[in-house]
Amino acid sequence: MKKVVRGVSTASLVILSACTLTSTVVAKQVEMKPQFVGTWQLLSGEYVDHNGELINYADLKLKSLKTINANHFSFITKSGDEFWSAGAGTYQVEGNLYIETPIHTSYKIPANQQYTFSFELKGDKWYSSRFDGKKRVEYEVWQRVIKNAE
Repeated sequence: MKKVVRGVSTASLVILSACTLTSTVVAKQVEMKPQFVGTWQLLSGEYVDHNGELINYADLKLKSLKTINANHFSFITKSGDEFWSAGAGTYQVEGNLYIETPIHTSYKIPANQQYTFSFELKGDKWYSSRFDGKKRVEYEVWQRVIKNAE
């Protein structure tokens, strides 16, 4: 009978520890998400295209707005005065990683594609980098849009 009680106690401790760890991780995600909630304007960026060329957003005259709420993001991007791309989906924050899972996009991506960015928030600026292995393939700087005082 004691072995069963010990087994149950050990199992209970393992379950309790797992629940505590999970709630700590979820709490940290919830803690970080409010920092992203709002509207962001793209200031600058660059990406590596399918030919391996580094493309500066300024050369493409890219302008973009991204809106983020507690669970979802959406963005629309123009090149000059022409539509460039749009997307929307869910996101999560894990430590210093911001992870987007697009649901709707104006471009083709594999199902369940995720984009993982390391980020740094400094005041009203958001700096994000996406890597493929050790190579940085995307870098963006966003600025929080502040509502004008009326």
